[in-house]
This record gives sequence, structure tokens and C-alpha cells, in this order.
Amino acid sequence: MSTTFPTSLQDLDATRGTASQALNSPSHVTHHLTEDDTTEALQAKVGVDSSSVTTSHDYKLSGVTSTDKSVSLTGTETLTNKTLTSPKIGTALLDTNGNEVILTPATASAVNEITITNAATTGDPSITATGETNVGLLIASKGTKQVRISSGNLATSGHTVPNSADSTFATIAGAQTLTDKTLTSPVFQGTLDGWISSNETWTYATASTMTVPTGAASKYHIGDKIKWTQTTEKFGVITAVADTLLTIAVNTDYVVTNAAITLNSYAHAANPLGFPPQFVFTVTVTGFSSAPTGMLGAYVTIARMVTYSVNMPNTGTSNATSFTISSLPFTSYAGGTTRKWVGECSGGNDNGVYQQNPQATMAENVTAIDLLTAGGSANWTASGTKNVTYTTLTHAF
Repeated sequence: MSTTFPTSLQDLDATRGTASQALNSPSHVTHHLTEDDTTEALQAKVGVDSSSVTTSHDYKLSGVTSTDKSVSLTGTETLTNKTLTSPKIGTALLDTNGNEVILTPATASAVNEITITNAATTGDPSITATGETNVGLLIASKGTKQVRISSGNLATSGHTVPNSADSTFATIAGAQTLTDKTLTSPVFQGTLDGWISSNETWTYATASTMTVPTGAASKYHIGDKIKWTQTTEKFGVITAVADTLLTIAVNTDYVVTNAAITLNSYAHAANPLGFPPQFVFTVTVTGFSSAPTGMLGAYVTIARMVTYSVNMPNTGTSNATSFTISSLPFTSYAGGTTRKWVGECSGGNDNGVYQQNPQATMAENVTAIDLLTAGGSANWTASGTKNVTYTTLTHAF
């Protein structure tokens, strides 16, 4: 009879018989044939050395050499130099202490994944979203902690973000301050008020001067508008720029006080938002023993041009043949040639004689307007009453 091995274990006792039985019952020959078949089946199952029979144990355990042993199904073993092709990870990858390193929760019918690719010398390893045509990649932190990137530069789509303590991303709609940025052909939308924050500290020097950081001449120009806050918002026009000092035109509307200066800005624009249309100043005249009362002066500036308007509704007592409006807030421009700025006057009085068209002139590099009689001379009567009702004159500074 043939052996039942390896389908089942062969019972050789059943074919052997007992000492009291005849050799032919059971058949002794059959017993030996069964033993032979069983031995051959066992040899085939085990296999010869270096067996190529894929069903033999020698073939299946050919990788177990020396002191190696086969891997068990549920035992804890360390595998070395093994290639796992498309292994299925249950729920997590653990470290050598059995602690979780990466969790791998299953997603039903998943088609998108990440691909981790190494790189050769000078190359960069990558973590890439793969799967469908358009796949994003979500990196999320937990709780109140943030996603952080270690020291080094971060580049996004070819744009590098410097590794600096004060480097943050500017947002599209957020209110943020950008420092030392060059905007090439920017398209501005919304409100532009014309003011530029000075981004530096100004301090009181006098009622018409402020101390500023060195290098002011490369930042500010004569004629620039400025504004600052000392409890209230104040405005002025720059008349002189030194390395660390700004001088503004004197007026009675706004003066620099000995107090902290905040929110300081400047404008090269002619008409920044909120800038006053005019400034009032104190009118000073010479040629009088008793100056006219009720005088009112104002000035308006455009770039480096100033226009004065002086109203003198009352007469004063004359003591000289000259008549000047002096100590003006601006010094007339000195162009290196002899010139005079000519203004207009409306009505006047010279010792009781009405002056229909007095004249106003101003020389270079001075702070005074000379007033002339209707005849165009400075021969005012040195006694009695005199005045010029209204004077206007424009000059560069």
C-alpha cells in the first residue's frame, strides 16, 4: 500500500502486525513498502541540500544559515537586511522601545498618499503628495503648538524666507509694517495719504527746531511738510536741514514744545492728507513809534514757494521814511544774482494821504518785505499815521 504522508501521518503500527501473527497477515512485504514510501515522501518533504524543489523545506529555509533561525508568526524578532515589498502596516511604526513613531490609520478606498524619496550627493530628499492629478499636503500641529522648521533658510516656490528672529510672512489682508522693502511698479489701491513715517526718534530742541538722527540731509528737503504729535497733532514746513537738526517755519498755530514727540511723519507731496491750508504768524513792522493794531499775517506754501498775506486794517504812528514787514518765517531764496520779488498792495495811508497802489518788494536772502508808497519810493512821512491795508507777496525759499 502507498503511504498517506504527507497528507496525513502514516500509521506504521497498523501495517506491522504482532509477533504472534503470520508474516502474511498482515503482509510483511506491504509493511516494508509502506515504510519505504513514507521515507521517500519524508525525504521529498525535507529536500536535499541546496534543493531546487520549491515545495521542499530545504528550499524554503535556504536563507536560514549558520546560527540563524526562521521567523515566527507572532514572536518578537529582529530582522536584518530584509526587503519588504509593499508591506501592510497595521496601525503604527514603533521604535526599539516599543513607542510609537508613526501612526498609520487606515482610510477606506484611499488613492492619495505621500512618497518619500531619498537623494544622491548634493540632492535634497523629498516628501511629496502623490496619487490623483491634484493633491495637497496637510501638515498640522496639535493644540496650541505650532509647526516649526529648524534653523536654515525656508524656500517656497523659489522665494527664500531668511532665517531671522524678526522674519515673518506678510499676509494679503493683514495690517503689517514692512521695513527696507523695494516695491517695483506697485499698483496702489485704496487711500494713500501722502505721509511717510519717519521711523525714527525726533526730540525737542527749540520752539522751531527738532533734533533728528544723523543723515537728515539725505532724507528731508527744504519745503517738505512734517507732522508730529505732542498731546495733539501738529504740522510744519521745513525751512532748513542740517545733519541732525530740522528747522520749521515759525507760526502761531503749531510750535515745538519741550515734550515727547510721537507719530512723526514727513511728506514730499504737495498736499498730504490733513495738512493745513495756511499758517498764521505774528506780523512785525518797522518804521513806527507805535505799530498798527489788529495786524494779521498768514502764509501758504507749495513746494519751495511761499505766499504771504498781511492784513493791516489800522494805522500806526510813523517815525521813519521806511516801512517794512520784518522777521518773516521764511528767508527768500538766494540765487546768486540780484533780483527782487514783487508783490501787490491794496490801499494805504501816508500821514493822512491815501495811497491807492502801494508797492511791495523783497530782496534775496532776507526775511523782510519793503513797502513803498504809491509813487514807488520809500519816502514815507516820518511822522503822522501810515499803513498798507493789504499786502501779498510770493517768493522762493
